[in-house]
Amino acid sequence: MENLLKVNKGYVLLVFLFLTFQLSFAEKNKLFVYKYEGSPKIEVNDSVKIVKKGSLLDKNTKLIMHREDVIYMVNDNGDVFKLFQTGTFNHKELLALEPITTNSSFAKTYFSYVWKEFTNTDVLRRDKSGVVYRGDDIILMRYPADSIKIYNNEIRFEWDRIPNKEKDYYFVIRNKETKAITTIGTPVNTISLMIDGTLLKQGNNYEWAITETKYPNMNKTPFYSFHILSNDEFKNVKKDLSLLSADLKNMGFTSLEVQTAICQDFKLCF
Repeated sequence: MENLLKVNKGYVLLVFLFLTFQLSFAEKNKLFVYKYEGSPKIEVNDSVKIVKKGSLLDKNTKLIMHREDVIYMVNDNGDVFKLFQTGTFNHKELLALEPITTNSSFAKTYFSYVWKEFTNTDVLRRDKSGVVYRGDDIILMRYPADSIKIYNNEIRFEWDRIPNKEKDYYFVIRNKETKAITTIGTPVNTISLMIDGTLLKQGNNYEWAITETKYPNMNKTPFYSFHILSNDEFKNVKKDLSLLSADLKNMGFTSLEVQTAICQDFKLCF
């Protein structure tokens, strides 16, 4: 009986290790669409869908490419693959592509981060009106997004409108270093603040929220956080950003699109 239990435990362990390996292998072999031109399509179980940024390409999909189509894909290692040939390609054929050469190791860090964002399952839910929910809380904030870094002279805060709302919104900003809280009432869904060393200072961390009441319960109010880079902090990443910008421009991005992509995908806005 004792030997039988040892055999059973060993079998269970082998099955567990096999399943873990299978899941890890499947995860590492996922490809996600980062950028595309034209109108490539994905075939999934005899259903054809239009390619979008973030579309998953795995063993269950086939990529359909037309004459004018170009597509860039990323994997978990931060490798970027470019395909511009016409035809239908299965997952194995896509994995056989050679990654394109990037200018710096920072590019791999960037694209690895993008891949993690694509695989993140902890996504905020939206109702039919487009308002975002996290649990029971309504999240109105749009920009700056949660947990980003900013290097600029001015920050424009934007949030979703509440349909048929007539009263003011209340913009609440909290300095995480000093704990100071400022509340501003406004009838519109945007406000711009200068980084002037008074309310907003370089090198400091902040939280902000939009509420419908002048005196909200701060413990129950959902906040978004952001960090304002100092001149020295930005100087430390400026060279890497220049090299990454060159990589993105080689993919067909304009200068404005480069800034937008890095802000949205890497959460570093400048």
